[in-house]
Parts: sequence; C-alpha cells; structure tokens
Amino acid sequence: MIPRFTRSFLWLGIAFALSSCSDDSDVDAALLNERWKLAEVEGDDIRLSSFSFDRQSYIQFVASDSKLQGLSACDEIGGQFSLDAGSKTFTITQITVKPGSCSSPVFGVRYLAALLRTARYEVNNRELRLYDATQSTDPILTFRAEE
Repeated sequence: MIPRFTRSFLWLGIAFALSSCSDDSDVDAALLNERWKLAEVEGDDIRLSSFSFDRQSYIQFVASDSKLQGLSACDEIGGQFSLDAGSKTFTITQITVKPGSCSSPVFGVRYLAALLRTARYEVNNRELRLYDATQSTDPILTFRAEE
C-alpha cells in the first residue's frame, strides 16, 4: 500500500505533467487553426508598402497534412511544414508559387525568402513570430491573427 503522503505527490506530479502537455497542444492549436496576416518582414511594417497588394499577404497552416497555403501579394503560395511544439522548432519546405495578376516588387520576394529560413516560432497574444536559426531575438516574420 502506498502511504497517503506519497499518493498526494504522485497525483500532483500527474496533474503537472498533464497540464504541461495541454499547454503545448494549445500553442499548436493557436498556430494551426488561424489565418495569419503578414504584419512585418524583417522588422519592416507591411502597412508602409506603397504596393497595396502586399497588405493582402497571409499564411495558414493545415494540420491534417502539414501543408501551408496563403498569398504573397497576388501570388498563391503553398508548401510543407513540420513543427515540434516542445522545442518550438519549425521548418517550412517545398514552397510553391502560383503567379497571380500582380507581383510584389519588394516585400513578396523577402517574405518568401524569410519563410524558407524559418527555424522556430512563437505564438503570443494572437501574434505569430517566426525566427531564423541565428538565435536572434528579432523575428524574421511577424503575423497577426485575422479578425
């Protein structure tokens, strides 16, 4: 028979383990169930672009098949992603671009190049930040959840 004191700590340990698991899945759910509007590319605010179609850029991650979809100005983008919620590692591969009726002269190219450099992520207050592998504290891309 397990002493009452030991059982209390055992239950406390199980509760802690379960709560920490749910935190990771909440982060995944926040990341995967949103349409993310592009807000910044390497620190530059997308709203300052003189090319109005840049402000339509977004990304969405589809959990069922680890695919991404979105827009870079008027160009449709797609690709594959993989993530590890525990370590917050995140990689994007095989980006495809289907040209639309316009093409972003500056932000679009930088946006797509930055996506391929993504190594980790952070979701906080309905904001998604993607970072490269340099361990910089500055995100390479910042998105906000679409309202």
